[in-house]
Amino acid sequence: MNRHLCGVLILSLVACAPTAPESLSVVLLPPAGLAGEAQTELASEGLSALLLARLRALPDVKVRVDPRGCDWPGGATHALRISRDLTELSAITGADLQHCGSGRTEQEQWVQPRHEQRDWSALAAWWVGARLGVPRPRPPPGPTVAETDMQAFLVALARIKRRTADDVAEARTTLQAIVRNSPEFALAQAHLATAELLAFEYGLQSLPEALEQADSAIEQALQMDPDLGMAHAARGLYWMNQDRYDLAVAPLARAAALDPGEPVIALWLGNALLYHGNPNEARPWLEQASTLDPGLVSAQISLGEADCLAGREAACNRFLDDPGRGPMATFVAALLRAQRGEIAQAHDLLDRVPVDVNHGWVQELRGDLCGLDGNSSERCLERQKAPRWIVRSDSAMDMPGGPQLDLWRVDLGLSNWVVQARKNEPMRLRLREELARLQRGGLQLPLVSAIEACLAPIPPRASSDVAHLRPMLAAWGC
Repeated sequence: MNRHLCGVLILSLVACAPTAPESLSVVLLPPAGLAGEAQTELASEGLSALLLARLRALPDVKVRVDPRGCDWPGGATHALRISRDLTELSAITGADLQHCGSGRTEQEQWVQPRHEQRDWSALAAWWVGARLGVPRPRPPPGPTVAETDMQAFLVALARIKRRTADDVAEARTTLQAIVRNSPEFALAQAHLATAELLAFEYGLQSLPEALEQADSAIEQALQMDPDLGMAHAARGLYWMNQDRYDLAVAPLARAAALDPGEPVIALWLGNALLYHGNPNEARPWLEQASTLDPGLVSAQISLGEADCLAGREAACNRFLDDPGRGPMATFVAALLRAQRGEIAQAHDLLDRVPVDVNHGWVQELRGDLCGLDGNSSERCLERQKAPRWIVRSDSAMDMPGGPQLDLWRVDLGLSNWVVQARKNEPMRLRLREELARLQRGGLQLPLVSAIEACLAPIPPRASSDVAHLRPMLAAWGC
């Protein structure tokens, strides 16, 4: 996708971001009747996550989980309880939709052979939508899956949602077994692809291995269901893990249109826009992800990151003072501190990054920080003589599509471009175009201004707000 088309698509995405007020609200009670099924708590979480994604796709309907049902203090209009009953031969799923104002209840049941089950969540959401007066097209039946595989799939969904290294590892192993048994289970293939990519992010396997496994699962999922939103989302995550955020936007945008109730898809789309240097365009999608799932910690972290990258100082400072829960919160806060020139604070935060975070990312960031504050401590000595922005082997001339922004690095990954652009006029023009794009997208970092100054025929003397960047600028010949 070229830069112009990408820009048009981004503007279209912002225009289409849902903001309509909701007049209906459904409280989902925790599923009942799962006591006889394997790993009850996780199966219940996975079942709820699957159903919530379908219900949240209903237009103008707000959905939440709360065991109080109609007694929820926010004044829900409806309460939905899902129950499961396993007999010797059948799996019976029941749905009770209570109208909170009148107490009237509507009921529906779906009966399946116990040992050959289908994903009924789309059908349940379709039924609820019809009862609420927001009808949707009736979903086609999905493939039949063995009972044990369906239960294992629900457990794997819950583990992926928990986002710890151990849970991701367990979910990945489970999903690999499921797709071996049921290769036609497209949704399992799509979630396997995301689990493979998350396994890299948590340092459980190498990037080439993750990309190969994920690509295979994505292709199989799309071959069976070309309109499977999660499969297109996995393709976006596939590109994001290769720092190709420009290529990630299109599949994630398609995924968001196909599966608007999945908060993680809105999160990934927001992150793709954010890391492509467009924090203003990213924010509506990150807000949507947080609204769809208020417990999605990653969305809160990304919103704080967007505030910092867009120069919203008050909101940024609040986030840095309290980045919240989740393994990535500390790492992101360290990166943002570093980009603001607070190198000592960044080192201190990296010392506290949980083991769940990819160790390679932590080490690479430490390498970027070495020498920026004159630090000669042992944690910096190993890299201090060869800062990573000098010795990178990637050639800017070989990079497709022009300069590539990388917000996971202190120097944005543009160092090679700056060195070469100072000697090459066409490259200087291309880099300036990239810097202009970043500024149009709302990115406000002292480093961007410093690079612009560095490219000037006679670079001005560095101002005090970029004093911490002087070692880096000197390495670039500025």
